[in-house]
Amino acid sequence: AQRLAVWLRREPLTGRAGIVDVETVVIESGDRVRYEALSRAITLADRELSGGGPDEALSAAPHGTVPPLGSVDLAIDVTRRTDTEVALRVADRMDLRSPGDTSPLSRVRANAVPLTIVAVGVDRARGPEALVRFMKLLADRGSRLMLVFRDPHSPALRLAERLFRPEAARIDTWLEELAGRVALAADREHEAAERGARRSFPSDAEDATALRINLTRLRSDPELGSHRVVAKLAAFEHSVRMVTERAEETLRVIDAQQPEIQELKWQLVSYTAMLGAKAEAERAELVPLHRAAVRLLAEVPCDLPEARRAVDRFVAAVHTPPQGEAP
Repeated sequence: AQRLAVWLRREPLTGRAGIVDVETVVIESGDRVRYEALSRAITLADRELSGGGPDEALSAAPHGTVPPLGSVDLAIDVTRRTDTEVALRVADRMDLRSPGDTSPLSRVRANAVPLTIVAVGVDRARGPEALVRFMKLLADRGSRLMLVFRDPHSPALRLAERLFRPEAARIDTWLEELAGRVALAADREHEAAERGARRSFPSDAEDATALRINLTRLRSDPELGSHRVVAKLAAFEHSVRMVTERAEETLRVIDAQQPEIQELKWQLVSYTAMLGAKAEAERAELVPLHRAAVRLLAEVPCDLPEARRAVDRFVAAVHTPPQGEAP
């Protein structure tokens, strides 16, 4: 269930020729706990099933196992179904209608549109290997698939692992692209740090250093020769994008704040100058107000509303005569 939730939360793969977005999961026949957890997650994710008030399923789901509601286009138990029967369900969901006696397999082959599909019990279908080959057809046409098997030794699972295995050269190319993106993320983080940006994201969030470490691990991942590495690379790509976007957003905020920060600093300097040299000795109550404003204006990115209030407090205090002095 957690694997399904993570898979559905990330963006679908796009624009990667020869690499399909397919997960294979084995839940053995006796593993009732995992099977029920998966069923609950599918109920939440399926567009048809999740429309009927999923509150009970939500409350019962363990942390990290709740997928985006309605994120699965079709969830189907394929136990004892043929590839033709499954193709009919898929064609109906794709809204592929054809006059005459065109088979659903032919309709899907000719006009498939990408769907997100979870198929449970693939190795219990009638003709599981034919069904796996149909799933390969769907994947090649852009569908995202999670295929659930019940026997870790089934020939259909071995066939799926072979059919969905990406070429090593394509994975190498992907890793090189990711290395370039990690370098870009590091450059953006370094630029933000040089401009004084403080770490304002959660302590457990990844940064460019963590990305470099994880990229090194991926280069030697034991599943590099398996289709399972695709999910790892896709998840890592998402992390790289998040780190880069966070740093770039910080830089955008810094640039956007500069005019107002300069205006507030000018205001602070001007009112400090109004006090003259005796300010610190005779107006000691202004010192903490001045320091607070200076500190807030020095933060990067700046909390502008709070800095503005701090400057306003200082300005108001400057205009307020000292206690015992007539205005």
